[in-house]
Amino acid sequence: MKKRIPIFSILPLLFLAQLLKAQIVLDSNDLPMAGAVRISSMVDSVQAISILPGANGENVFWDFSYLNGKESDSQNWVSATATPNYSKFPLAVLAINKACTKVHSHVTHTDIETCKNDFYIKNGSGLFFYGSDVQGISKYSIPRPVFPILKYGDSIQNESRLIYYSAGYTQKVLHVKGYSKADAWGTIKTPAGTVSAIRIFTSETVYDSIYSDGAALLKSKTEGNYYYTWYTKELGFPVLQISKGVLNQNTSYQSVEYASKLKSVVTGIEEISKNQNLVTIYPNPLKDKAILKIHPDLSDERYTLLIIDIYGRIIFKRENNMEREVVIERKNMITGTYFYQLLNKDFSVKGKFVVQ
Repeated sequence: MKKRIPIFSILPLLFLAQLLKAQIVLDSNDLPMAGAVRISSMVDSVQAISILPGANGENVFWDFSYLNGKESDSQNWVSATATPNYSKFPLAVLAINKACTKVHSHVTHTDIETCKNDFYIKNGSGLFFYGSDVQGISKYSIPRPVFPILKYGDSIQNESRLIYYSAGYTQKVLHVKGYSKADAWGTIKTPAGTVSAIRIFTSETVYDSIYSDGAALLKSKTEGNYYYTWYTKELGFPVLQISKGVLNQNTSYQSVEYASKLKSVVTGIEEISKNQNLVTIYPNPLKDKAILKIHPDLSDERYTLLIIDIYGRIIFKRENNMEREVVIERKNMITGTYFYQLLNKDFSVKGKFVVQ
């Protein structure tokens, strides 16, 4: 006689099976935050060049457990406002510490660390590379998406422009045309573990040009660059990336990198990512002037107030301020959208307003 299994015993198993097959959906909470640490391993180049990205589509299982990570790298995400060159990148929210050096102070008898940084914009559409001060100031006039938030089947086209050298009437420019699509979702297994993931495929074409006295000369055109990037919830950076492109400073051969830890490591949050009613501006839109009002929670805090246009130019700056209400006058502001930011060493609050 066959033993019957109660239906209520089967239902939890069926529910678990459905969860394992569930498609994840990324949002802005899955982007990196200030205080997070990115820990990753680089795969040996001999192994990396032969690795294939695997299938696209729905409910795919990718097994990369065989990867052999030879080098481990740790990068610290910090609030952009805490960096020395923040004023050059006023729309930046985050930065990654790079090229750090320590100098011993014979006055304080401590080691003082200084770092160069890569700067990023973060919003509801994803993470965008804004520029760097590692080798002089290089800034994208049109930022590059590096972590676009897409649902399975969604795609975007984008163009970005980096002026990496400028002297007199001569400029050297990288113009990048890109296409990204969330082409697969499923489960990925790496040496660090197994997680649900969504994969985003990105292709790029890079135009390297010289502009001089109004004339343009194309130095080179690079086609066929690509990035296969797997993301999971709440990690803040890729579970795995297989790539050949300029973002990894590598356009000649394929490289592979994976997360050494699949849970976010956070040392402390240094930014207020949303306004949370800490600052209000009225009227908005404004015609002649408006009042920017500071919430009592920020009382007794000195701060710097910046007004920034859509091109990232600072058009108004007031430092070491303690006023709870600030009058914003239209003056030379033309019709359009503007951004305000209040910041000091402890917080950064951003918002926007419209001039009619």
